[in-house]
Amino acid sequence: MACIILKSAFGERKVPENEPYQLITGEAVVGVDWDCEGLEQRDLEIQLKEHGVQWGDAVAAVTKWLGMKQCPACKARQC
Repeated sequence: MACIILKSAFGERKVPENEPYQLITGEAVVGVDWDCEGLEQRDLEIQLKEHGVQWGDAVAAVTKWLGMKQCPACKARQC
């Protein structure tokens, strides 16, 4: 499976092909990963949901635990 590679000042993210996405402010498409295998965000979201945890809440918990300030994309996911 291929993934679109998006990059911003906050880092890089990959979006699986044929999956809709929105660019966040300052983000740009920088390439394609033709061999994008492994655990995708949507798979992780399903696993979290089975345990009653929303994706945005998981991201917020991890960033807080690491002492990181949330980026706009993280805040948007938590809403």
